[in-house]
Amino acid sequence: MTIAHRPLRLPLLWLCSLIFISLAGCQQLKRPFSDAPQMTDAEIIHVARTLNQGEIDTSKPAVEKASNAKVREFAQRMVSDHQKEIQNLEREAREARLTPLPNDTSSKLQKKTQEMTVKLKTQEGQEFDKTYMKGQIKLHEQALSKLDDTLIPAAQNGRIRGYLTQMRTIVNQHLIEAKSIEQSLP
Repeated sequence: MTIAHRPLRLPLLWLCSLIFISLAGCQQLKRPFSDAPQMTDAEIIHVARTLNQGEIDTSKPAVEKASNAKVREFAQRMVSDHQKEIQNLEREAREARLTPLPNDTSSKLQKKTQEMTVKLKTQEGQEFDKTYMKGQIKLHEQALSKLDDTLIPAAQNGRIRGYLTQMRTIVNQHLIEAKSIEQSLP
């Protein structure tokens, strides 16, 4: 080895070391800006179930009280679609041998659902329809955010991650439809 090649060896070694350390550090930063603890798959299942149940609970009154036929049909579809989603989720959880675990996130979601349900009970007619549709838009936007930012990235089990990805597609379709109906209301 000649002396001319020797000076390149040390800087190259330093550069490789820095790259390795940087890449190793990135593996530790899967959720770099979140102060929230990583959710377990059991907690994720409970949150997903809570999201689905919230849609059912807020839509049942609309099936009875909505004055607009499109709103009533949408509400009925929310009940039936989200009941099917709960069944699908429970099947995936059983096959993955996971039991839903209540957590702070699901408790907060339940509280929001209860607040919306109480608000809907006080309204009638067109006011009810508008409030319900605005609430559905908000709930579906929150569900998409929760799926994208927390649930899907945190899911460790492939079956659960697959379910959440499918659920995201359905939630997005519902959101598009809810916005369309809300804009058509008088």
